[in-house]
Amino acid sequence: MKRWNPDIELHKENVKTVPIWIRMPNLELKYWGQGCLRKLGDIIGTTLKVDNVTLNKDRLAYARILVEVELDKEHPDYIRFQNEKGILIQQYIKYEWNLHSILSARNMDTHQTSVTSKPRSNGNQR
Repeated sequence: MKRWNPDIELHKENVKTVPIWIRMPNLELKYWGQGCLRKLGDIIGTTLKVDNVTLNKDRLAYARILVEVELDKEHPDYIRFQNEKGILIQQYIKYEWNLHSILSARNMDTHQTSVTSKPRSNGNQR
């Protein structure tokens, strides 16, 4: 992620990556170290941050990390990695944003749509 700069020029066609929080439900606690979580996130994209609640183990239902993903690549529902005994582990991934919606918005035509709403009544009109 880049720091905000007021002179930055953003164009829709230039957006190739997005940061997205992902959850790894029921991930065994032995994989909750920052180094391990970063390695798991790097399987999907580039790990940017590990959630403080995850690091402190304040919520044990899922581990949560921020990963920068490329929009034009496949976004897996699960990842696979070998544990310390060489056993292949399959870990489910839940994206906090709907990547399909992001991709759809990115690929939408630039047609203008209009929204029509009823004028508000001020209470004196009949």
